[in-house]
Amino acid sequence: MMQEFIQMAVEQLGMKESGAKKATGGLLDMIKDHAPKGDFQELLGKLPGAKEVMKDAGGGGGGMLGSFGGMLGGKAGSALSVAALLEQSGLSTDKLGKFASMFLGFVEGKAGKGLLDKVLANVPEIKKLIG
Repeated sequence: MMQEFIQMAVEQLGMKESGAKKATGGLLDMIKDHAPKGDFQELLGKLPGAKEVMKDAGGGGGGMLGSFGGMLGGKAGSALSVAALLEQSGLSTDKLGKFASMFLGFVEGKAGKGLLDKVLANVPEIKKLIG
């Protein structure tokens, strides 16, 4: 199922498949790191293939920038982590909001608005990407 979203991102945004996987897995990793565990597990149950995408992404926005973002904590850390994640995926800044909007729309369609809102309540920086 997540492969369906990755293909959509490749076709609509002109991304490389590896970049779409990295960005998708990274966003899922970021949600996992901030959302209540039970809510995130419920979300994963509604997104077959999500665990594999996260594993293939190799931790998404990790590395030095991700670690630095974690040290900053709060909104500054989340904003830096989102920026680092998308930079590492090869996504250009003009496509950033479109990718986030597509991702959230896809997840909402599969998991429902209520669950998505609960999970994203702890990761507001992702929602800010779409304006």
